Amino acid sequence: MKRSLETFFAQLTCATDDRYDIQEAVFMRWANSLVDGAVKELNDITDTKFLSGFVQLITGEPFVSFLKKKFFFIVQVL
Repeated sequence: MKRSLETFFAQLTCATDDRYDIQEAVFMRWANSLVDGAVKELNDITDTKFLSGFVQLITGEPFVSFLKKKFFFIVQVL
């Protein structure tokens, strides 16, 4: 019984990893279709400059980073 539970959980973990890989691949294809193949890895999207441009592309509206506003406010106060 113990071995069958270990096998079950190993298969479940494998299936979860496969689902994650499939979701990542689908997202990457979708992102590349929007930006003409500029996304090579999922880590490329974590770059703030790229991410703000990507959000603008998806929504069609200008994206204002809250971090820039806070930084600008701090600079003005100093």
